Amino acid sequence: MSLPTSKVSAGNLTVAIAWSSNTTAAISNTGVVVRQPGTADKIVTLTATLSNGGITQTKTFSITVTKLLMIAAVPTQSNTLTYSGASQSPTWNNTTNMTATGGTASSVNAGSFTRAFTPNTGYQWWDGTAAVKNASWSIAQKATSSSDWSISPTSIRVRLSNKTATVVVTKGSLTGNIIASTETRDAVVTDITSNSVKFELNTYPVNDYNYGLKDKGYISIGAGGNYKATSNKTVNIDVN
Repeated sequence: MSLPTSKVSAGNLTVAIAWSSNTTAAISNTGVVVRQPGTADKIVTLTATLSNGGITQTKTFSITVTKLLMIAAVPTQSNTLTYSGASQSPTWNNTTNMTATGGTASSVNAGSFTRAFTPNTGYQWWDGTAAVKNASWSIAQKATSSSDWSISPTSIRVRLSNKTATVVVTKGSLTGNIIASTETRDAVVTDITSNSVKFELNTYPVNDYNYGLKDKGYISIGAGGNYKATSNKTVNIDVN
């Protein structure tokens, strides 16, 4: 707003005018108006001091500075993203009158992320603030298939003379932990490493030729990184 600094009177006298504001954040002493965040308008008192030849007089003016316009909510992610190995970015609902100013704009990997948004000039959030707010977005883990990983061998034998057998797990791109169990207690899992499972005889037959016991081992890979958990692969176990 324009605040005059002098006025020529009817008697051709120049009167100096000095201004002061009781809320300079909303209206400065030079008339710069800045709408404020908050839930109510600002009532500002401007005082004009007129002076000439040692004579001064003051006059006050009450001015309403309306609050910033309201933004009802932070944006929400409008698309569903699943890990693909390529960089992906979210699309957003409700980004009118705001600007993305920080955070994570895109990602290759699955996970949860935030994007920072700031109201544009003249706007504020619903809570009466105008500072940065974060909006959440995500890339989901990819479902796995049987071809993503493998085990070898798929049939093993444990017996008195050779009580353990190891199955090698080739995880490919999967990064979750290996999980293993057996169907019965004739054989048990005794060791799991990052790429193998060791099974051991747990039911002792009379000798190596006491055939007939069967067990099954189950191996899977838990969720981790960019992939969901796998389904089980089966190891056939001869216990004799």
